[in-house]
Amino acid sequence: MYKKYLIILILLLIAFSAAADTIVLKNGKRVEVDMAWEENDRVKGSLSGANLSYPKSEVERIERSVVEDPSIQHEGFKFDVWYSGMTLDDVQRAAEKNNITLVRDELNRDHKDPNDSANSKTGRKILYKEQLLGKLATIELLFTPVTQKLYTLSIHWTDLQDHVSAEFSNKLMSNLFDRYGKPAKEETKIFNTIISWHINKNGNVALRLGKEVVELKYLDKAIEKVAKEEREATRP
Repeated sequence: MYKKYLIILILLLIAFSAAADTIVLKNGKRVEVDMAWEENDRVKGSLSGANLSYPKSEVERIERSVVEDPSIQHEGFKFDVWYSGMTLDDVQRAAEKNNITLVRDELNRDHKDPNDSANSKTGRKILYKEQLLGKLATIELLFTPVTQKLYTLSIHWTDLQDHVSAEFSNKLMSNLFDRYGKPAKEETKIFNTIISWHINKNGNVALRLGKEVVELKYLDKAIEKVAKEEREATRP
């Protein structure tokens, strides 16, 4: 009996430690906390009920982690705190925890109503803006029309000047090649080059390079199929 409770305790400790954020200071020190956030000119964290605080000038970055549903792990995509299969409620909680401002008001509507015609036809989109790789980007999250599960995440960098766009695209491609290896497909069209990777059973990543637009798109094919079925089922 004692061993049984000990095993349960160890598993709980592992689960809670996996959910911690890490504040990385410029001097190399790493501080694990239960949750980290930015407030004015400070980076703060909570640890076992106590609050820690550092000047932003001393912080290199915040590394965030999210406890994922084991049933979808390695079967779709994950980007930052988002992963395919999240519900709208999951997204709202993650945004609040990680101090992310959602710039569209879809979360304020009654997203639980499957008879909402706007939801049934197109699915719900959530947008927010963030600096990624030193450039302002718009991140768009798209959910299935009825069950409201995240299946596509797109990142758009726009208004890039020609010389900046080429340098930026090369930097982004280098990061993707390092992470995902050789692309599964590459095609060049009149105005765009599209490079795509299969990252696991259901996850795809596609990079679209245009003259003034760079787009990175994550897709869960299994949940995309669900989205299509839900759209068909709700057509009049």
